[in-house]
Amino acid sequence: MLENLYTTKMSDDKKVLKRRFSKISRKNGKTSKIISALTALLLSITLLSGYAVMAVLDPSEEIKEEYALSLIDYEILRGYPDGKMRLSEPITNAEAITLILRAHKGYRDMLETYIPKGESENHWAYKEIALAKDLKIAESDIVPDEIITVSGFSKMLVLLLGYGVKAEQRGGDYVSVAKRPGILDGLDKDAEDILTRKDAALMLSNALDVPFMEASSYNAEIKTLEYVIKEGNTLRSLLD
Repeated sequence: MLENLYTTKMSDDKKVLKRRFSKISRKNGKTSKIISALTALLLSITLLSGYAVMAVLDPSEEIKEEYALSLIDYEILRGYPDGKMRLSEPITNAEAITLILRAHKGYRDMLETYIPKGESENHWAYKEIALAKDLKIAESDIVPDEIITVSGFSKMLVLLLGYGVKAEQRGGDYVSVAKRPGILDGLDKDAEDILTRKDAALMLSNALDVPFMEASSYNAEIKTLEYVIKEGNTLRSLLD
C-alpha cells in the first residue's frame, strides 16, 4: 500500500541533481551501477545534510519503460522503503487518486495546506481522497481500497483534464473520450479490466501532454457554457 511510501521533499537543487543522474543512467536502456552508486551516495549526503529524501530505487528491479521512468523523475511514481516499485501489482482507487494529484502541480501544492472536512482520518490517503472529491475528480461514494479499472481511471483523468462535459455528451462514456486525445495509447485492455501500477503509469504519462479543456464563455442563447481546448496548457507544462 502507498501508506508505506516516502512522501517527504527535497530542496530544488537536490531534485535537479537527482533528475540528471536518473536521466544519465537510462542511456541505451541500461542502468549504470556506477551512476546508481553515485545517486545513492548523493542522496545519503543529502540526508546527512538535513534534507529528507525518498528511498533510492532498488537497482535489481529493472524498469525499462520510459513512461514509468518519466513519472519517477517527476516524483509522481514513488518506490516503497525497500526501493521496489511493484509495477505489476493492481492499483487501488486511493493509489490512483494519489498519482493524479501528484501529477497536477497546483493540486500537489494545495495538499500541503488542505484541511479535509468530514473524511475519516483512518485511511492513509484520507486527505487525497477528500481533495479529489472536492475537486469532483472522484465520486463521493468511492471505495478507497477497491482495485480500479480502465474505465474508472479513465474517468478520473478525463475529469482532471476538464473533458467531463464531452463524456456527458456521450452518455457517460469516459473511455471513448479518453481514447481521442491518446490517453489509452499503448494499453491493450478492455474498459472493465483491472489496472496494474504499470498500466496506470502508462495512462497518466499519456495524459501529461493532453491540453486542458476549460469553460470559456456562457452562451445566453442556448443557456450553456462553451468550452475551449487550451493548447500548450498541459500537466507537463505545469511540472516543468
